[in-house]
Amino acid sequence: MEWLLEQPHHATFWLFVSMAIFLMGAGKPIAKGVASMLDQRRDAVRAELEQAERLRTEAQTLLTSTQQQHAQAVEEAARIIADAKAEADALRAEAAAKLQQILSAKEAAALAKIAEAEANATRQARDLATEMALAATRDLLRQKLTGASADALVDQAIADLPAKLAS
Repeated sequence: MEWLLEQPHHATFWLFVSMAIFLMGAGKPIAKGVASMLDQRRDAVRAELEQAERLRTEAQTLLTSTQQQHAQAVEEAARIIADAKAEADALRAEAAAKLQQILSAKEAAALAKIAEAEANATRQARDLATEMALAATRDLLRQKLTGASADALVDQAIADLPAKLAS
């Protein structure tokens, strides 16, 4: 710098002086332009940050809402499953009771049929035994008894036999 001050007539000196004057005169508008450009950039970045913050808040709200809806859906599904299980258990118990009732009725009907068949078989056996006893008695009395007294005695015994067997 001393060299420039020593040579006031040198072209480099005047170049330096003119550059300093130009920068002083043009520096303010350039600085204002740069400052304005930086301010605009700052405002754009600030707006983007505000929009990003707003979007983040909306996303957080949406996430919270979605999580609540998911939790409600899980609770509803659990309730539906529990209700379905309870209903299935009730239907299973009702079906088991109806099946038991049907089986009991069929068993009672089968036992009634068996008792009726036994009674019929007993009656038929008794009737057959009665007929066989009557036939054997007739044959025996015919062989042993003869005459009118035998006929009267056989007729009387045959007439009394059903009454005696019924009691």
